[in-house]
Amino acid sequence: VWPIRGVPVCLMLNIKRTPTDSLAVRQALSHAINRDALVTEVFKGEFTRAYGPVSQFTLGYEPGVETFYPYDPDKAVTLLEQNGWIMQADGRRYKNSVPLEVIFYALPVNFYPEFGDIITRELAPLGITVKVELCSPPAWIQAGMQGLHNMIPQGKYASSSQLLGFVYHSRNSGAGGYGWSKRGPEDYPEIDTLIEQSDTCIDKAGYVPLFNKVQLAVMQAALAVPLHCNANIVAARTTVSGLTFDAIGAYPLFHDTTIQKSEG
Repeated sequence: VWPIRGVPVCLMLNIKRTPTDSLAVRQALSHAINRDALVTEVFKGEFTRAYGPVSQFTLGYEPGVETFYPYDPDKAVTLLEQNGWIMQADGRRYKNSVPLEVIFYALPVNFYPEFGDIITRELAPLGITVKVELCSPPAWIQAGMQGLHNMIPQGKYASSSQLLGFVYHSRNSGAGGYGWSKRGPEDYPEIDTLIEQSDTCIDKAGYVPLFNKVQLAVMQAALAVPLHCNANIVAARTTVSGLTFDAIGAYPLFHDTTIQKSEG
């Protein structure tokens, strides 16, 4: 198993669409989803659980993200009730007569339907309704770009220092952009400042501390629920040696690969 660097698969939370426009609701969702159990159930131990906006195999990973939002349904309930979302006799939460419902856009591949089923199952006892929209790749991309979602899975393979800017900078969050938290420059502006500073660093010593701060700021704002890191699972005969992968971990390199001739 060869780990892939970059942005792990996360549930991007749309901060411009009700009810995920509320920090309390985003934090509640983060506490309510048992990510360890989800990754184990879906991937049977082959993939690693993610903790933050970059995978733990990426240069500049901040271990402090691992303290955010442990699985705690009781904490989720407290956050929702403090925010005015009250459980009613039908088993759903309401605020000002509006039910607590989130829309989850998913491709019919990459285990996204399984994610939707598990999250629907986990959130229902807390009074949260999940509406899963299975759609084609073009419709899924348009949903993310236009902000039709509350939750949408997103990840990106990259080793570049600019990988967080692609997903989390406000310049990429408008209509037609790939920043699917949909945050604007007025929302948590320190994130843009830190990304811009880290993007222009030319040395590791200056870059890593800034990159660490970006990760913590993204988690404090609860812009996403990290799910799993990606990996390449490779099987080869024992006669094959020297196979490696590129800096991202996504693409095999055969330059130094040799195949020992079998006897007989």
